[in-house]
Amino acid sequence: MFPLTGSMGNITFYQHANGKFLARQKGGVSRKRFLTAKEFEGSRRAGREFGRASRASGIIRRALWSSLRDVDKLGHSKLTALLQRVIQTDKLHRKGERLFAAGDRQLYQGLELGKDSVAGMLGGLPDMESFGEGRYLAFGFGKLSGIPIFPKGLEADCYGLRVHGIVMAGEGKMPKHSKAKGLPLMPLDKGPEDFGSQVLDFGDAVTSDSVILGALSLRFFSKVNGAPYLLAEHGGVCLLGRG
Repeated sequence: MFPLTGSMGNITFYQHANGKFLARQKGGVSRKRFLTAKEFEGSRRAGREFGRASRASGIIRRALWSSLRDVDKLGHSKLTALLQRVIQTDKLHRKGERLFAAGDRQLYQGLELGKDSVAGMLGGLPDMESFGEGRYLAFGFGKLSGIPIFPKGLEADCYGLRVHGIVMAGEGKMPKHSKAKGLPLMPLDKGPEDFGSQVLDFGDAVTSDSVILGALSLRFFSKVNGAPYLLAEHGGVCLLGRG
């Protein structure tokens, strides 16, 4: 006998921590077997749904990243896990074919993606609806008349809101449209009711299999010599739900 290290075929030779030289056979499942064998059908179905959730998470985060940067709370993995649960509530399709579009929208309606709660700071969220065969997405701020409640010790002079619209054209594909509109800066003691109704125009009607999502972001600014500068420490982004 003589010591060996390395591999020969599917056998790996190695030295254990106790000094003995051992050999083990490589395990694992081949890609071809995983893709075709009946016993892995459940895993393949789960993988397809996970892929849809991951793509949807990426679409949402990319569309919102300009406002989500520096205040991101969930991250891609946690948002993917939540969207996977949404897909699993689809009762119209069998496992492996379930869709985000057919899942329970209440699971992500009002979902806070940022460090600070937009709904908590504004005392509520705007109404939202799509019209014109999905071409337009309207946000109604009229009911938000209270004085906002912001984090204590905040060194800001004003806050800014931005409305976002995301159209996922078909399940899991890149968005056909992604629009955002920044609203005028507001003093900290003034609610956003004066904004009334704000409308995003995607330019065209959307296809019937599209998912239209709306979001609202809130960031804080400090004025230096009359010019506003974004404060990175605080802010929030809220996914309002389906339009």
